[in-house]
Amino acid sequence: MVKVFASIVAVAGASCTGTADPVITGDTCYSGSAGALGLTETVTVTIHDFADAKGHVDVIGSGIEAITCKGKGVTKSGQDLTADLDDCLPSAVAITALKYCSDTDEIRVTVKDKSVPLPVSATLKKTDCASVSNGLDEMWNKFRSVHSVNGDDTERKAIFADNVKKAVEHNRKETGSYMGLEGPFAAMTLDEFQSMNIRGFKSAKDQGLPDLGMHEEDSSVVAATIDWTTKGAVTPVKNQGQCGSCWAFSTTGGLEGQWQLTTGNLVSMSEQQFVDCDTGSSGCNGGSMEQAFSWSKSTAVATESSYAYTARDGSCKSSFSSAIPSGGVTGYKRVSGSASGLTSALQQSPVSVAIEADQSVFQMYSSGVITSGCGTSLDHGVLAVGVNSDGSIKVKNSWGSSWGAKGFVNIATNQCGITSDASYPVVSGSVSV
Repeated sequence: MVKVFASIVAVAGASCTGTADPVITGDTCYSGSAGALGLTETVTVTIHDFADAKGHVDVIGSGIEAITCKGKGVTKSGQDLTADLDDCLPSAVAITALKYCSDTDEIRVTVKDKSVPLPVSATLKKTDCASVSNGLDEMWNKFRSVHSVNGDDTERKAIFADNVKKAVEHNRKETGSYMGLEGPFAAMTLDEFQSMNIRGFKSAKDQGLPDLGMHEEDSSVVAATIDWTTKGAVTPVKNQGQCGSCWAFSTTGGLEGQWQLTTGNLVSMSEQQFVDCDTGSSGCNGGSMEQAFSWSKSTAVATESSYAYTARDGSCKSSFSSAIPSGGVTGYKRVSGSASGLTSALQQSPVSVAIEADQSVFQMYSSGVITSGCGTSLDHGVLAVGVNSDGSIKVKNSWGSSWGAKGFVNIATNQCGITSDASYPVVSGSVSV
């Protein structure tokens, strides 16, 4: 059986044509790099000799896997290449196609690896055997081209390499979620990630805040798949930066959704106003959505464009354009701490929720559904924006669109404490802006 080297994503290109044998005059190298989720493998196939549809090759890989297959016999039928690599390749990978395209003098390979969601393909092109790059170097250079890196480059690269191994190990367990290296925290240790001021939720349950009661579940309504991002009730993903203001972003998300559903107008609202002015919370040092909903009952809520976010505590401003007039927020309702309660509430609007978001599965989340490894110590306010077909919850985060699935994450209802502390504001559209 033929197996091959690593996680490789589909590479666009012309179709594989030509059935002639490769023409070899000494060692000839074919190399290519590709990947998914920020995980890249560089693979080099060196053909030592080839005649009468058979020969000998080396297969060397670096990046996701360190692969060394040397002096392996290979045969060819049409375009298909066959080699027995069982004794030198990881058990988690398998080849579904390996071809030599003589018209373009390339090798095409399609691989299934548990570390990426789908079978993926790469094109290996003829190259100078002395100039083949290293897979880890390619991953690291690509990461640095997108994200800033603080501190010693060698130290950060070593941490990044450890996280590559952690992501591959997690993905091959097939828990439902995938970890990748594309997000902004991939060159941090878990301790460093946990110490960042990028969360900030503080429960207000014990403060006795006035509310409008509990959300009432309608037993006659069957919870259905719903996505408020496709219904015009959710603004684009935002970024709280190095400020523990997640609660403000969750608050504005809840208000934006309710105001749009009530008035038909989706307006991006000001997180900075809550950071600066809601004295019941602590600005960049944390707060709660319920406290913020209560505070907004007595004031107009500013538009984001008139009261811009700065990611730091500031003085409360009184001059701004109103997104919701004073009196437009009449209170908030709490949601029972159950999966049915949350999914029921989501049938009518987005919902502000608290979760735990300080574990590795969150640090490097890339896609899929988080079904384990999350914890229930609530430290982060986010916005639930939908119910997926499998019953999991679609969540809008506030760490920018380079994190997660373009800024979103899917969480099972029994994970991250997502049903423990949920609420949504109640607004009245009869008050004029």
